[in-house]
Amino acid sequence: MKRLNSLILSTITAGFLVGCGGGGSSSGAPLATTGTLIDNIISGVKYVNGTDTGYTDSNGNFPYTSGLVEFYLGDIKLGELNSMTSDNKVFIQDIIGIDRTNTTDNKLLKIAGLLQSLDSDSSTDEIEINSSDFTKFENTNKTIDDLNISTILTSNGFSVKTPEEVRAHIINSQKQHGVISDMTAIELVSSSITNGQTGVSTNASIVLTFSEDIPKQYLTNEYFRLVDYPSGNDIELTIEGDKDSVTIKPINNFSYSQSLEFTVSSKLKDFAGNSLVNNGGNTDVLIEFLVEDEVDITAPIISNSSTINIDENQTTAFTINATDNSSSLIYSISGTDADLFNIDSTTGEITFKAAPDYETKNSYVIIVKAVDTSNNSTSKEITISINDIYEPDVTAPVFTDLPPELGMHSGVNENDTTFSVTITATDESEITYSLTGVDASYFNIDSTTGEITFKAAPDYETKDYYEIYVVATDSSNNSSQSGIIGIQVIDVYENTVPSENISLDDYSNTQSSATEVSLNTTTTGSLELSDDIDYLKFELTEQTTISIEALTTLNLANYEIYKQGLSNKIFDSSFNNNSTKIDNLTLDSGVYYIKIYSILNYLTDYQIAIKGSSGIVNHDDYSNTQSSAAEVSLNTTTTGSLELSDDIDYLKFELTEQTTISIEALTTLNLANYEIYKQGLSNKIFDSSFNNNSTKIDNLTLDSGVYYIKIYSILNYLTDYQIAIKGSSGIVNHDDYSNTQSSAAEVSLNTTTTGSLELSDDIDYLKFELAEQTTISIEALTTLNLANYEIYKQGLSNKIFDSSFNNNSTKIDNLTLDSGVYYIKIYSILNYLTDYQIAIKGSSGIVNHDDYSNTQSSAAEVSLNTTTTGSLELSDDIDYLKFELAEQTTISIEALTTLNLANYEIYKQGLSNKIFDSSFNNNSTKIDNLTLDSGVYYIKIYSILNYLTDYQIAIKGSSGIVNHDDYSNTQSSAAEVSLNTTTTGSLELSDDIDYLKFELTEQTTISIEALTTLNLANYEIYKQGLSNKIFDSSFNNNSTKIDNLTLDSGVYYIKIYSILNYLTDYQIAIKGSSGIVNHDDYSNTQSSAAEVSLNTTTTGSLELSDDIDYLKFELTEQTTISIEALTTLNLANYEIYKQGLSNKIFDSSFNNNSTKIDNLTLDSGVYYIKIYSILNYLTDYQIAIKVAN
Repeated sequence: MKRLNSLILSTITAGFLVGCGGGGSSSGAPLATTGTLIDNIISGVKYVNGTDTGYTDSNGNFPYTSGLVEFYLGDIKLGELNSMTSDNKVFIQDIIGIDRTNTTDNKLLKIAGLLQSLDSDSSTDEIEINSSDFTKFENTNKTIDDLNISTILTSNGFSVKTPEEVRAHIINSQKQHGVISDMTAIELVSSSITNGQTGVSTNASIVLTFSEDIPKQYLTNEYFRLVDYPSGNDIELTIEGDKDSVTIKPINNFSYSQSLEFTVSSKLKDFAGNSLVNNGGNTDVLIEFLVEDEVDITAPIISNSSTINIDENQTTAFTINATDNSSSLIYSISGTDADLFNIDSTTGEITFKAAPDYETKNSYVIIVKAVDTSNNSTSKEITISINDIYEPDVTAPVFTDLPPELGMHSGVNENDTTFSVTITATDESEITYSLTGVDASYFNIDSTTGEITFKAAPDYETKDYYEIYVVATDSSNNSSQSGIIGIQVIDVYENTVPSENISLDDYSNTQSSATEVSLNTTTTGSLELSDDIDYLKFELTEQTTISIEALTTLNLANYEIYKQGLSNKIFDSSFNNNSTKIDNLTLDSGVYYIKIYSILNYLTDYQIAIKGSSGIVNHDDYSNTQSSAAEVSLNTTTTGSLELSDDIDYLKFELTEQTTISIEALTTLNLANYEIYKQGLSNKIFDSSFNNNSTKIDNLTLDSGVYYIKIYSILNYLTDYQIAIKGSSGIVNHDDYSNTQSSAAEVSLNTTTTGSLELSDDIDYLKFELAEQTTISIEALTTLNLANYEIYKQGLSNKIFDSSFNNNSTKIDNLTLDSGVYYIKIYSILNYLTDYQIAIKGSSGIVNHDDYSNTQSSAAEVSLNTTTTGSLELSDDIDYLKFELAEQTTISIEALTTLNLANYEIYKQGLSNKIFDSSFNNNSTKIDNLTLDSGVYYIKIYSILNYLTDYQIAIKGSSGIVNHDDYSNTQSSAAEVSLNTTTTGSLELSDDIDYLKFELTEQTTISIEALTTLNLANYEIYKQGLSNKIFDSSFNNNSTKIDNLTLDSGVYYIKIYSILNYLTDYQIAIKGSSGIVNHDDYSNTQSSAAEVSLNTTTTGSLELSDDIDYLKFELTEQTTISIEALTTLNLANYEIYKQGLSNKIFDSSFNNNSTKIDNLTLDSGVYYIKIYSILNYLTDYQIAIKVAN
């Protein structure tokens, strides 16, 4: 393209020279110079210099003699130059008369954009204009000023450069020609493939980003090279660039697992001629990477047969046999019967969860699956057929359909000839049913179906209660007897059936006028306000299991159930978004009331259904007193029933010797409690509960005697419970030591002591003597479940140590005691503990004690940076150490040996209060960087719990004179500071205060920043004229900056003070960005509240923390609204009031993370929103009250 343009220019120039007699020379003609038209290089632009005319050549050059030179594109004049520039370079800025450094002038961008858009060769940064493109602009009859560049370019088929692209080209050209000085070396900022990367895609490109734009002349293999390793063969590439981005793409895809080396040459330069810098030097950038491995797509092969035969009564099934290229496989199962099996995912072994029984189920179907490491999988359906193995029938029938027991509170109506109840059982053979019991003669039973009916309709006045048993016998003469079936006859009365359709009105808020509802129908009602209550009334003619379901969502509504004649509620729950249904609540016959009320806010149009399934249940209700408790045996199942939440069952059992028992609920008792009492003891000795997740208590050890289990419900009815008390007894040799110190059992160190705790009020005392100071450990050789022990020294009334033994911690180490006599008191926390074994192990030795004075007046003097050795004798012993500082010093206090839970305090001579305190323990034995002024100091060391011997403490210090600038500690003489400058000060002691004063001429948003770390320092902000602080916060190691605090105009004071210790040379900057804010402060009373409309935005402002805005809106009908802050209100509260009600009906807050409240339902009426700030100023809030769609 350059050669073609050159030929055109040469032809034109030659013709021009011939026409002018250019073949010779004249001594009077001026000498010609060569100029260069520059936006990089511009070729193909017409120039006119006097009678000379032509086109800039391939290097942008044109001849110049003297005078005016003009430049054209077609007939569009681009600009002119009255005389040649001193450097013979002609920039577009020169021909339109602006400074060369100007890159934003509109006319400049217009001309440059026109020329750059006509560039015919995008492979270079130069602008090359074809003659054919030049001629398209010869008849525009436009000047550059009135020309629409976008229109004319588009109409001639050219793409238009963006202003950003145009300006970037100009700037790069200026850097290239030295107009802009740029000495910054070019760096590689990022690479899409990094050095050492593995798993690179076979079709990946390398995308590089540099710190400067890259000239297109460098987009060659000389500067970007990709080589196969280790062969060293070059990879053929395409290289494309766009400003600071370079994309390298191989002509062909990479090979799997190929190793490659990519190099960016250090010879690479930017437009300013700066070379590439890598790791601080001018070296090549090397990126080595590895292409991804080829993906394994071969699935495993399962060779097992599709049908497998297994004998019944065994858990072993089979093992999956699979082969694959992968070294390991993962196995799983699915399908219809998968839940009945276990599988080892590593080996593929499959076992039955319970041994199969041919008579129950003789075929199973599962799908086995094998997955390899590349996630290829194979599945296969396998049928497991069970082989029948002969088994004699020794199993008695099992009752499977025993109805809930009917007790004294419910039963069958008198004269009811339709009464019947069916008892069913299961067995492998045919079952025959019969009756037994004192009242069996009153009933018939169908021997085949088990249906029981009265021979004659019952009469309440003749006999009101019956008890019978059902016997089920199979064909092998195995039989089972049911529990007692009790049938209560009820005196009949009339029942009123309520209407199923209830209008949406407000039901009575008393039981006496409650609205009657029917089971299995929907009741619609409405709660008006948060103090509104609805009562619904329903009647049950027999024991019934009900569920209560909200068909619409009631947000945070409570309900309670009462039985007629009982003052206390028998059940309560709530409806909310996540739980709208209560299942399986069993109630006796009678009249019940449901009380429904709202917790927080309005609830409208609720729909509640009470669904019930009734049935006659035979009750066996045990005595509710110990005196007539039902006797039960160990290792058998006891079946009973709890009627109401105030019903209690007592069971009684006897142990002839010490026995370890477990109590297990064989059926799930929902939230039932039980307590254990021993005959002769008024207090319970154990209590626990049954619930869905815990139905068994293990390993409770009881002595011989008579015991009672009291069972009672917590919340609601529980029926047909089955409880087994399982025990394993055995004679235990008890050695019960004295429960007083005076007759304590003497024990020796390093031997094992065996004893026993009988009851929870039993205590054992052990006594041992130490001849010299000794370090002991106390170890339980057997696990004592939740037992305590305490250590006493003879002559001291208070214990000197206590701890406990439990399953996870059975040893206490390294307890140091002085010589003397000691007692260990051992006692149980909860229950019986037997045959404990405790060893007190000791290693004694004479210790040389150096016990320093326990007063300041005779404290032991110590030096900095030396080790002090001392000893604490007893828990009431104190050591004082004294040291002096000649100047302000930063010290650290370090325990060179571990002090177990020891405290220390620091006092300054002349000050009664301590200035610092801390502690030594196993995990923290050093305090760093405590800065103290010159003076005399005392360290008080004392033990928290026990003896500490031979401590070694070092006080290490690095001193230095500090130049203090201590500001006034009163507002009246506070140091004035300016915004956006750094203030340096110092806090001397923990009672020192610095006041800083600054003034704001308009509302300003400030941030307060500690430029150095202030360890646990507080600050408070006061406004002149206000006695209370308007803001407070603290500086610490992790938080040294407070942002975006908005203050009104006025004078402010910052009070800075230390929390714990000395702080020196602080540097604090108060940074602010001010601006006039248009405030709209609404009324702070309801009476003059600003009226707002729904679904519009209200803008307001809170001035100070005691400012309040009231907004008023009206609803003409019940409406669901949401309240949304369109701008963030930092920690602002709001409350909603209804006109005529003094108490708020709702409150919430706006903060950075929550600016919207949804779905608040309000009745018609007038409402007020009270908005107020919690902490600080809030300006220009925008709040919208929106109606839900």
